[in-house]
Amino acid sequence: MTVKSRISGLLAILFIPMCVHAQPASQPAGPSMISQPDQTLLPDDFSVYTNGSVVINHPMQGFEQKTLPTNNDYKTNPGCYIACYSHDKTDGIYSVGNNIYVNGQVRVAGTYKGTMCVPTGYENKDISKEDSFNVQCAKISTCTSNQCWAGGDTGGWFGIQPQTVTPDNNTMTN
Repeated sequence: MTVKSRISGLLAILFIPMCVHAQPASQPAGPSMISQPDQTLLPDDFSVYTNGSVVINHPMQGFEQKTLPTNNDYKTNPGCYIACYSHDKTDGIYSVGNNIYVNGQVRVAGTYKGTMCVPTGYENKDISKEDSFNVQCAKISTCTSNQCWAGGDTGGWFGIQPQTVTPDNNTMTN
């Protein structure tokens, strides 16, 4: 199982997200399935719950609540969230396996393709190698000394399920 597939699988377990719609402002915040995630802002103090191997976005017995630092400087639509990863267990909010931790997330211009945030202009590119996104991650307080890199698998927060693929792609299926 690849790290990417493990991250996708963990985020796909999410059920009812608590989100704030960027537009229209008249929509109340509350539990709902999000039909337009690229037009939705997550709270700056987004709560996640983990049992050490699984992370979800709602309380559940046996899971510990943690705050995932979320930067919403980009408020224009469409937008999506890049995750900021590191190997630092101390500052990581939760583990996705293989000594990789999520330290926070940053909203950027882009849209969701399945569970993946695809930043505008970076279709079919590995954003983890792009310095501009690593600079964005530096806005997260738990990403010190440029230790974080970016990834886009954050659609699970909105109830987006991963697409079913054939097992030979080394990815998880529904």
